[in-house]
Amino acid sequence: MSQESEMGAFVFSLDTELAWGSVHHGGYANHKEEFDRTRYVIDCLLELFERYGISGTWAVVGKLMLGTGEAEPDSSLGNETSPSQNESYPWRGEDDDHYWHAPDIISRIRSCSVPQEIGSHNYTHMIMGTPGSSAEGFDRELRSCREVASEREIELKSFVYPRNEVDHLDVLARNGFTSYRGNAPSWAWHVPSTVGKRVARLADHFLPLSAPVVRATNENGIVNIPASYSYLHRTGWARYVPISVRVRKSILTMRKAARSVGIFHLWTHPFNIASDPESLLGGLERIFQEYKRLHDSGLIQSRTMTEVADRVMEPAVTKAELTHASN
Repeated sequence: MSQESEMGAFVFSLDTELAWGSVHHGGYANHKEEFDRTRYVIDCLLELFERYGISGTWAVVGKLMLGTGEAEPDSSLGNETSPSQNESYPWRGEDDDHYWHAPDIISRIRSCSVPQEIGSHNYTHMIMGTPGSSAEGFDRELRSCREVASEREIELKSFVYPRNEVDHLDVLARNGFTSYRGNAPSWAWHVPSTVGKRVARLADHFLPLSAPVVRATNENGIVNIPASYSYLHRTGWARYVPISVRVRKSILTMRKAARSVGIFHLWTHPFNIASDPESLLGGLERIFQEYKRLHDSGLIQSRTMTEVADRVMEPAVTKAELTHASN
């Protein structure tokens, strides 16, 4: 067994969507400042990744990869969740194309000196359980994602469900994906009532306790890599969650993952960090500093979702094979 396989893993996934994350709200007038800062945030994140040796998994909405006016893939035709390139939402501004099309962001991610993974966040940010999200509709979305990515020589293998609404895993596997981000196995998710669950999740964010260390599991040919902790925005009620609590939860969980050879799966949206870049990027840097300390001690390794999935899917080496190889 290699030394690396005996280390804990730090997985950092980023839901990258810009305006596509707002289509379910019917507008984004109150979030233009965050959109305008998102590219700056992504540049800062990439600088931090280079400084601390971190490989992120960027779950990108497929349509963001298209340039303004670029033709849609044939597989998107007939999909009611995928408006044509020329269709405008009623609240979409004439000068807002850079919120909807961002091939420049893909170029920035790919130019990072520390290897990054580009995964999928669906083609139009379609949420499971909403109109059009049948198995057939999901299949069309995934085929569109794959076609757009393939034209850019990107192989999509990791998937993050919009709003973490998981469904149609068989369709995901059939389209060549090997992993997805599952929901966190937090105590707050196991409270019986809906209201109680919301209160519990809220309370959990304010408690400076560790989040779950997770294990990746093979679920009929696709690997579930559950989330550990969401690194929150700084708007609404979340502005009252101290940065120090977010940092402490992350560091405690990372240390547990290092000790137990488990996974600390942190996730966020670049858009969320744009709500308060200075504070939230500063908090992330403190988390990354702890990662670097643990990594330099041989205790933890930064891994993309696909790297984790590949290790889970590796054929087990039997004791007999090891004995034979040593003779």
